[in-house]
Amino acid sequence: MKLIESPFAKDIITVHQFDFGNLYILEDSFVSEINEGVNMDYDNLLELLNALLIFSENKEEINYVSNRINCYSLDLPAFQKASKHFTLKANVGCITYTNASESLTRFQISFLKCLNTTVFNSLEQAAQWFSKPAQLI
Repeated sequence: MKLIESPFAKDIITVHQFDFGNLYILEDSFVSEINEGVNMDYDNLLELLNALLIFSENKEEINYVSNRINCYSLDLPAFQKASKHFTLKANVGCITYTNASESLTRFQISFLKCLNTTVFNSLEQAAQWFSKPAQLI
């Protein structure tokens, strides 16, 4: 479910639009929705990470959710390279909507040793997880 079509749409403070998708800024979290067929390469990842740094307004830790409503590719070596520029601690969630998407996401996560990530099947599950600070990474 798209964030703007969910009960959480009322919590959106602003939307940052990229050529490759959208980043929704909420009070306590960020949600990205990447466009169908995009390759999240080094340049795209760096642009997304820089936006997270700017919108985090000097926070030491952020909640970031990748709402995988579309099928796209993630360049894993590019992610590892780009994430070296990212100094914030991030509590990361990936929302998947199909078994295939969940399997692919878990496979990708296994290569991203720099991140501790939790996989969810709905926006509601992710919101519940992020609302419990004791469970944050």
